[in-house]
Parts: sequence; structure tokens; C-alpha cells
Amino acid sequence: MKRHWTVLVLAVALLLGTALAAHGQSGPVVIGSLMSLTGGLAPYGIPIQNAIDLVANDINAQGGILGGRSLVIAHRDDGTSEQVGVDAASKLVNIDGATAIVGALGSGITLAVAQSVAIPNGVVMVSPASTSPTLSTLQDDGLVFRTVLSDEMQGVAAANLARELGYETVSIIYVNNPYGQGLYEKFRDAFEAAGGRVIGASPYDEGNSSYRGELEAATRGELPDAMLVIGYVQQGGTTILRQAIEGGYTQRFLLTDGLKSLEIVEALGADVLEGTYGTAASTTSSDHFQQAYEAQYGTPPPQPYMAEAYDAAFLIAMAIEKAQSTDGYAIRDALSSLLDPNGVEVRAGEWAKAVEVIASGEKIRYIGASGYFTFDEAGDRTNGVVEVWKITGGDIITERQIEF
Repeated sequence: MKRHWTVLVLAVALLLGTALAAHGQSGPVVIGSLMSLTGGLAPYGIPIQNAIDLVANDINAQGGILGGRSLVIAHRDDGTSEQVGVDAASKLVNIDGATAIVGALGSGITLAVAQSVAIPNGVVMVSPASTSPTLSTLQDDGLVFRTVLSDEMQGVAAANLARELGYETVSIIYVNNPYGQGLYEKFRDAFEAAGGRVIGASPYDEGNSSYRGELEAATRGELPDAMLVIGYVQQGGTTILRQAIEGGYTQRFLLTDGLKSLEIVEALGADVLEGTYGTAASTTSSDHFQQAYEAQYGTPPPQPYMAEAYDAAFLIAMAIEKAQSTDGYAIRDALSSLLDPNGVEVRAGEWAKAVEVIASGEKIRYIGASGYFTFDEAGDRTNGVVEVWKITGGDIITERQIEF
């Protein structure tokens, strides 16, 4: 009797193992989404998360991935915090089974997650919004990419804009993290090279009730032609703008991408910020993305970095298809070799065509939701657009775009 039970148990175990193996080959493919749904970057997180979901919609409506498997996006909140981000990314990999991660938004969070989770586990990360130049020199084993331009470009564009506006002197306040530090340094170097003078610069920590000390350190008793503020809408950015005005530290601002939000206009008043200029890494957003987003969510895409997030997920999916694998290193190698300026053109949303091109062994010239794509050896996007935006009439308008 004991022998019969042993045989039965072995048979069940064999069947179960076969079923599990089959599920691994036919179950959903999971891409992780690590966005800031709470904290300082919360105004950006949910719309960007929505943009990533559109990729799953497009792919699943066109036959799925890896021969018909469905694509699932697993979402986690990084809380605009490095430690929360590391914990959330670990859950994406170890609980949700994510084969790659789109994220994070904040550069400091992306760096922390890359070093603590992605690199040790051999998981590809593609950030749609982390602009710090530090990412370019990260020892990442080729696993970290980004679909947004580095602040090398935005810093130069912002400095040139300041000089075009006739600003001879600028004071700078920047959020004390890799994003703020990197953008401040690039702006400072370019502004001074163009003949401008930085009166003073001061980092700030998020969440304080008063920034008088930082404002005094940045202005040093002088009234600058403008104050460059590098930060986020919540947890400090709006407070700094208000206290700078109330304290008479400046009469005009120059803003960057983290403050491109109607929330600051509503908080301070349209008249107060009328005519204020800013810069942001931008896109030449495709008709497909614009129309798909509006059809799904009932509004045009409201925030920056949404098209870049769509492209990050779409590129990961194409790399998985090219690798015919969900192994992280295979995805990395495929993503590094996927694109070619002379390849067959594939546009945002054209998943079925992408599958055909990949199956034929040809490379892809990808015209994404945020424009044409190439990556360099560091995983940085090598071409893109910086937008010059302006607050006017209580709204934010794009005045022009600068191509790099």
C-alpha cells in the first residue's frame, strides 16, 4: 500500500511540475511600474502610470507578447522616497514577478533602486523622468536606461533662456537631491560661460515650513534679475515661491520641469506668476498617444513625461519580444541592440508591425510617443526636445521647443 501511495505522490508532483512549467511559458508577462503616487511628485505619478497602462492595452489588443501571452503592468508607489522606492521595487521583482521596471521619476530614487534592487537582481530599469547627469556614469552593468534627456541639455537650455531674457544675475535654490544638484551645476556652468553671474546658490530640504535662510544664502543681500528654482510642486516648491515673493527676495522666477504645474499658479495666483518662464524636457507627442490617452481617460495628456513613460514600456516590450525571454540580461542585450537609425520604421502603438519586424531579424527605427529614439552606451537617450514654457493668462503654454 505504501508503494502505491509513493507512486501516486510522485505522479501528482510530476503533473504539478509540468503544469507550473507550462504556466511559466504561457502566463502573463509582467512589467513593473514604479511611480510617485504620493509625496512631492504625486501630481505627476498617476497620469504617467495611466500612460504606461496604454502600452498593455495596445499590445494585448494586437495579439499579446511572446506568442500570445498577455502583458500585465504591476504598479507600486515609491512615495517620492528613496527607501520607500527600494522597498516597492523589491516587491515588484520578488512578489509581482516583474521582468523589468519602468521608473522611477525622481533621479535619487532611480539611483537608489538601481543600486539596491535592479543591478543586484539583473533587472532592467527604464526611467521616463530621471534627468540627473549622475545616471550617465552609474556602474549599472548596462541595466539602466532612460527615455528622457539628461539635464546636460535642460541646464544649457535654461541658461540660454535666461540670457535671452536679459538676465545678467541669477540666484539659485535647488532641491537637495541628485536631480537638483545636477541641474543646478549644469545651469551654473552654462550661464557663467554665457557671461551671466550667479549671485548665490542654496540647496533646500523638502517639507520645511520656512526657507528664509536658504533665500538669504541664495541672494546675499542682492536683488537678482531672476531666481532659478529647481524643485517640486509639493513639499517645498510652492512654499519657496511664496516666501521669496513675500520677503522681497526676487521680482521674477525662472522655473524647471518639476514646477511645471497649474498647482503653483492656483496656489500663488495667476497675476503673481504672469509671464514666468520655465524649461522642461519635452516631447513631440504622437497622434496615437494623444488620441489613445484622451479616449481612455477623457482628457488630453496633462503632465510631462507621460509620452516618455509610454515609450519606456513599449521599448521594454519590444526587447522582451526580440530576446524571446523574460531574463533580465537577455532583455538588456536586446534593448541595447534593438534600435537602428536605418532600421524599419515602427511607430508608437504599432505592436503587430514591431513583432513582424523583430521576427524577420531586422532592426527598428522607433518613432515613439515622444519622438525618435536612439540610446548611447550609457543607456541615455541621445536625441530629444527641451521645451520653453510660459505662464500666461492663468495657463501654461509651450512657447517653443529646442531640439537636441
